[in-house]
Amino acid sequence: MPEKLIDLYQVVVGVLLPMLIALFIKKTWDTKKKVWISMLFVMLASIGHLFYSGDFDLTNLPVTFLKIFGLTVITYKGFWNPSGAINSAENTGPISSSATEMKLNEKTKLYNK
Repeated sequence: MPEKLIDLYQVVVGVLLPMLIALFIKKTWDTKKKVWISMLFVMLASIGHLFYSGDFDLTNLPVTFLKIFGLTVITYKGFWNPSGAINSAENTGPISSSATEMKLNEKTKLYNK
């Protein structure tokens, strides 16, 4: 892959990863669990970057991890969190607790009638 495309991949992933993580995690989870899930996402993105760049060498993994992690933290703190998008994503994500509770409440209402 061309080098500029690989660099663009890191930037796009770093910018979009906080929103993808927020769609996956539940708002009710404790902070430690959220951190570990976030680190897992960053690690998978780093491995994907190395794989698609054709430079899959585990000695490059820490640097790639830190680049994507840094971009993810910067965009989370600077854009996603202040805009309120993260809270909305956690509340309405595909497996969020409120979405699950709404589905359960709808089923319970049907059975209670």
